[in-house]
Amino acid sequence: MTIKSFVRRLTTGIALAGLLLAPNTTFAKSAAKYGCKAATCNGKDPQAMGCAADAKTLTARSAYGIRVELRYSKGCKARWARTTIVGDTFNVSPFAYLGTGNITYRITNSRSVWSYMWAYPIRACGGIIEEGPDVEFCTGAG
Repeated sequence: MTIKSFVRRLTTGIALAGLLLAPNTTFAKSAAKYGCKAATCNGKDPQAMGCAADAKTLTARSAYGIRVELRYSKGCKARWARTTIVGDTFNVSPFAYLGTGNITYRITNSRSVWSYMWAYPIRACGGIIEEGPDVEFCTGAG
């Protein structure tokens, strides 16, 4: 092996090692992006905006085979309600909304639904619509 070929192999090896060990900055930037932040999230879907990725439950309440949660995304700085059927309840439609106002998001024939987001402390409400009396309740504010 000549010195020239040795240097060429060494240079190629170092260059390849640098490519393999270099951080993937494109991935790091895309993972940190959210579709909205704080008040710009008001009225938007947490799933579509990427806010559900880092969400935590601030407070929750369970009854009658359903769970209502107040969810919060630190990256988006926004809250939303999520209602999940946790029992063996069938033929019902869950719903979720924030505060005590109008239902902001409703999906039928699903075991889990969520409201649109809000950037300020509020309580989460939800329940189920069934053939008998409807069930509805709220969490504490957070």
